[in-house]
Amino acid sequence: MPQPKRSSPSLFRVAAPLRRALGGLVVAGMVLAAGELALRMWVPEAQQPAPIDRFALADVAAGAYVHRRDSVAGDWLEEADGRVRTRPSRRPEGVATVDVTMVPEPGVHRIVALGGSTTRGVPFDHLGGGFVAELTARLSSLSDQPFEVVNLGVPGMDARGVARMAEEARQLHASTWVLYTGNNEVMGDLLDRCVRSERLLLARTLDRLLGYRLLRRQLLGAPTRPTGADAIAAQDACTGARIAEAWADGTARTGGALDPTYAAGVTQPLVRTDGAAHAVDRRLRSALDRILEAAARDGVRVVLAIPATNLTHKPGHPLAGPGRTGADAAEADRWIAQARRAPGGQALAAWTEALRVDPHRADALHGWGMARLALGGDPASAVRALRAAVDHDYAARRPTSAVRKALMDTCDRSMVTCVSLDAVLSEQARQPIVPEDWFFDHCHPSAVGTQQIGGVLAAAVVDTAVP
Repeated sequence: MPQPKRSSPSLFRVAAPLRRALGGLVVAGMVLAAGELALRMWVPEAQQPAPIDRFALADVAAGAYVHRRDSVAGDWLEEADGRVRTRPSRRPEGVATVDVTMVPEPGVHRIVALGGSTTRGVPFDHLGGGFVAELTARLSSLSDQPFEVVNLGVPGMDARGVARMAEEARQLHASTWVLYTGNNEVMGDLLDRCVRSERLLLARTLDRLLGYRLLRRQLLGAPTRPTGADAIAAQDACTGARIAEAWADGTARTGGALDPTYAAGVTQPLVRTDGAAHAVDRRLRSALDRILEAAARDGVRVVLAIPATNLTHKPGHPLAGPGRTGADAAEADRWIAQARRAPGGQALAAWTEALRVDPHRADALHGWGMARLALGGDPASAVRALRAAVDHDYAARRPTSAVRKALMDTCDRSMVTCVSLDAVLSEQARQPIVPEDWFFDHCHPSAVGTQQIGGVLAAAVVDTAVP
């Protein structure tokens, strides 16, 4: 006897809840639009709260680092009438004013400089200086062929931001890109945990609505634009909290310690192997691949500069290593205080004792390296300690070992011209490390350093760009 067929659920009945939900959203949107229109007609324009500047929307100011804002702020460059110009809305962020023909004049080698604040020329950018200006001047003396240099460096930009800028740089039809990146990778990773692009996008979308702005003013009062000091303070507070969280649970910086029990107290340091270092490494390598792919599509040559590192610059606030007790930290502090007062070999011995207590202390690593360097005789171990101090810095604004290795690996596997500035500049100075007076601060070159870097990169550009 045939079984009766079971009726399958009606497609209409399955889709009905979805249709009702969609209808509700449409009605809500229409009501919201009608209310917004009524408010704009009813509230006089003079009484309407102005939108907050889009770069002050986050509770942590994103003004210092821009790699998370591109989805909110849009492109850096615009094309019109056969020329490429800097978008006026992006100029306040530190990018140079660009206004050039889309295609360079026949026979002219156009060079585009990509990177962060060092590329932009900090602290000399207000004078049109920096190593890019020196590079421009040197090119004319090294070659009879004409060069045109376009500076697209943006303060605070990490390699991800540079990769986005490289895509826009393709419209400039350059023959060579000079890439100087690596100083902002660690801070960029920290700020990823503080500034969320999706949060900025949501805040900007809501801020377009007059009703939202009126409600915000009623509840919170008139907004105030944060000053530069407020932005830096908020940034430091957020990144400091993220670092403290990582150290508290012992998941950060589990590698990189020097062995204080061997020989004079310090041997070859291990490279940091914690999760944060791996995240920085992955993102940097991915960004470098994107930059090189963009260059390869247009046949652009690349000069990759591995940044010069100011190893004499002291690291940030000291933090105890994972698992260290308060008593350990206090004992390390006592040895560090003694080392700073002691002369010569006694200082080195005190720094060594501090490292025996806590081999992850960045300030102790730096002190040991500087003391060992001053005594001479074994500069290699001193340099290793100074580099380990950068690796263990709580918020390194300099290239760590992982960053340098990623850049060097890119040089080894790619058809690019690479310049290791630490090696070249220290050789020029005939010192184990780049001299302190060749830097203005933790990473930006001084006037002397700018001249040296510009000269080295100009020679590399001529070798690369001129057949």
